[in-house]
Amino acid sequence: MSTNPTDIAPHVDPAWVDAFVLELRLRDVPGDLVGDALAQVESHVLDAGTSADDAFGDPRAYAATIAETAARPTPDEPGAMVPPALGGAALVVAITGIVAWFGDGAVDVTGGTLAVVGAMLALPFVVQRYGTPVLRYLVESSFWRIWLLVTASGLLLAGVALVGRAWQVATVAAPALTVPALVVVAVAAVLGLRDASDVDPLLPPGADRATAEAAIRRDTRRLRLLTSTIQVGFVAGAVGFAVLLTRLTP
Repeated sequence: MSTNPTDIAPHVDPAWVDAFVLELRLRDVPGDLVGDALAQVESHVLDAGTSADDAFGDPRAYAATIAETAARPTPDEPGAMVPPALGGAALVVAITGIVAWFGDGAVDVTGGTLAVVGAMLALPFVVQRYGTPVLRYLVESSFWRIWLLVTASGLLLAGVALVGRAWQVATVAAPALTVPALVVVAVAAVLGLRDASDVDPLLPPGADRATAEAAIRRDTRRLRLLTSTIQVGFVAGAVGFAVLLTRLTP
């Protein structure tokens, strides 16, 4: 059983299929309905001997008409974003604490620190609320527009952090801040890897949903594990570089 769109509709132009499926997914149409619609397009193309463009027109416009009558899934609860929000905020605190631990052993909690931590706490909830328009923008944008957006966001956050350094809130011993933060990061990572949230694979008519969902969950866990490993490597490198600079700075 294949959940690849081009396998479900092998006689339809792959570019048309990709645009059609992407638009349906962006409009939160369930995977089984996407598979049914794609199978119907394939059947019509075979029976009529015409292209999907000639029979259905623009794939995005046709997907929009289907989405108008499709049942939408229940939106995710905000509570599902709590672990990644806490994990991201704790990671910022942990990195700051580790660098200070190898320095003078004290962490200066400033307005900049609080701003970055607050941004990391809010980010998952913002993505959950505005994920679809953001994803549409990323899909439809060029590499350079995405690069500029990411760079501008990073510079804005860095600027806020630097400006906020003038407002010192407290000074905390590095171990007292770092160890709890690392525990929160570890717990959030484990919860992310064990997340059994519902998945929605693209299903051809008559496909076994349980088998498809199990395969998707397995692939998702592998991807999360790989992503987490890469992130740990980058963080370790960044912390090592920061510690080296601290040691070399007189």
